[in-house]
Amino acid sequence: MRRTVKYQAAIEQAKQLNIRSAGHLENDALYAKLGEAGLTWNNRTGEWVKKPEMEDAPDGAPGIVRVRITANKGEIDDVVDWFVRGANSAGAKVQDVSDPYPNTRKGTGCRVYITLDMDGCF
Repeated sequence: MRRTVKYQAAIEQAKQLNIRSAGHLENDALYAKLGEAGLTWNNRTGEWVKKPEMEDAPDGAPGIVRVRITANKGEIDDVVDWFVRGANSAGAKVQDVSDPYPNTRKGTGCRVYITLDMDGCF
């Protein structure tokens, strides 16, 4: 088995949390144990960190939902219109629809962000 930086850090973190036989678990099993313990891997810092709680979310205003839609460039306007009509009919209030951004991480296509006020929908 390959001992990546992530796996080595997982073993060390598991030892601190007294997770038994951490060094003998396969990668996915060890990562799952750390996930159950409330940790997640941060690729940027290269360490296991506490998962943020819902109340810790920086933009977690009650009832506000932000949705990202990805689609082909020629279809994005129709998809956004379809989504907005559905959201409106469900009682949500559309606060903002971004301009299309190129989807550089996935290659082709684009993405749009929609901010909804869901207060009163549930």
